[in-house]
Amino acid sequence: MLTIMSSLAQEESRSISENVRWGMQKSMQDGNISLPYKRFLGYKKGDDGRPEIVPEEAEVVRDIYRMFLDGKTIRTIADELTRRGIKTPGGKDNWAVSTVKSILSNEKYKGDALRQKTYTVDYLSKTVRKNNGEVKQYYVSNSHDAIVDEDTFNLVQAELARRSKFKSALRDNSVFSTKIICGECGYFYGRKTLHSTSEKHRKVVWYCNRRYDGEEKCSTPSISEPDIEKYYLIALERLLSDKESHIADCNAKLNNESALAQLKEDRFQAEITLETLMTDIQALVQENARKSQDQQKYREKFNKLVERIDKQKTLIADLKAEELKMVGMREKLNRFIEALARCEGVMEFTEQDWGDLVECVVVKPDTLTFEFKDNSKIEVAIQP
Repeated sequence: MLTIMSSLAQEESRSISENVRWGMQKSMQDGNISLPYKRFLGYKKGDDGRPEIVPEEAEVVRDIYRMFLDGKTIRTIADELTRRGIKTPGGKDNWAVSTVKSILSNEKYKGDALRQKTYTVDYLSKTVRKNNGEVKQYYVSNSHDAIVDEDTFNLVQAELARRSKFKSALRDNSVFSTKIICGECGYFYGRKTLHSTSEKHRKVVWYCNRRYDGEEKCSTPSISEPDIEKYYLIALERLLSDKESHIADCNAKLNNESALAQLKEDRFQAEITLETLMTDIQALVQENARKSQDQQKYREKFNKLVERIDKQKTLIADLKAEELKMVGMREKLNRFIEALARCEGVMEFTEQDWGDLVECVVVKPDTLTFEFKDNSKIEVAIQP
């Protein structure tokens, strides 16, 4: 009796789970979205049941995106929000790096929604895992009002990807971190405080983080922050001397949308191919469950399909990354043009202009090469 009753209870649990799963998938297919409003900054549930923007919270979100694109690190942004006394999405006083990063990477802030980011493995264990393609996802475009525009969001994703390659360099809460690169080893410069115990002789300098790694030492010089600003202003003055030419080149790139259109088409076709492959492997598995067949041949077919699916996923990921990079470049160039206009006749260092204009600075023994956001390069000699 216990065995029978247990079986009935298990079957009922499975049935309920399947019904709930079906209901959720149907909701996703219909484009419906839901947010954890009590722990989600910027939105509240509107009268129509859809997300509605909270103006005060939305301005905080825009500030986070603005500070990040101005060159501030995620840690610096978290500390700044804490200092201002702004509450976290969960109502706490102290902001964590993970909270800021989540806001910077959440597609819902550009008005879209990716459904089925996680999935439940089975109805018995209730284990929830991140969805890496195990179950179908649904992407709803323009599902609600956006807080940040798409170009800004995509530019932030491109910058997050760039910075993620150099995690150790992100510990500095400075606009110079991840910007200054050693011309010999290609690694980032880091900020160091010399004579830290002496108020009189204390000095902040930047030098290659790998200077003392390995047998061969980098010969690139240390640079103080005032010198970085001084050489930057020299490069900026040269850039502004040919401002109209730089603006014309930027506008030409902004008006050329054929490459982006081709990327989108390639990704669309790749996704269709992936959908076909997923249908094929599901049919193969179902056929193997229905009738007896040579399991070795079945496994060979299955493995070949899995291999093709993995390659297709990699292709789509690469196309998405390239598309993201290209879309982000549009906003980067727009900010570059706006910064050039701000700098006209004003020759002083500001963090915002530095973030909008400079892509990186390559340090060599005798020169600094400033690479700007429009891909132009200006070399400045290091003064003795």
